[in-house]
Amino acid sequence: MVLVRLHNEDDYTLEEIQTACEIAGSLGARGPELIPHVIGRATAHHPETEVGERLGEEETKAHGQWLQHAARFDALSEVRRRELIQEAKASNPIIARRPEDHPLVRAAAIALMNEEP
Repeated sequence: MVLVRLHNEDDYTLEEIQTACEIAGSLGARGPELIPHVIGRATAHHPETEVGERLGEEETKAHGQWLQHAARFDALSEVRRRELIQEAKASNPIIARRPEDHPLVRAAAIALMNEEP
C-alpha cells in the first residue's frame, strides 16, 4: 500500500521507488515502513485495526531508527556530509538527478555512512 501510494499519489517513478527500497534495505528495513522516511513522505495515518496497530508500531520503530541515522549523519563535519552526498549522487543515476537537499539523496548518503566500518 505504501509503495502504491508513493507511485500513484506522490508521482514517484518505479525506478525511484526501487532505489528507495534498496536504500531502506541497506538501513535495516524489513518491510516498507522506512520507505516514506527515506523519500521524505512519512505520514502518521494508520487504520484502527489490529493490523493497523502493528503497522503503527513498525512505523514508529522505523521513524526512531531513521532519526538515529539522521542524527549520526548530522553530527558529521560539513565536509564529510558533502563527500557522502557526492558519493551517493555518483552511485546511482536516479539519485544523481535529484538536488543535494532531496530526501532520497540524503538517505543514500546516510546509507553510505552506515556501510563504513
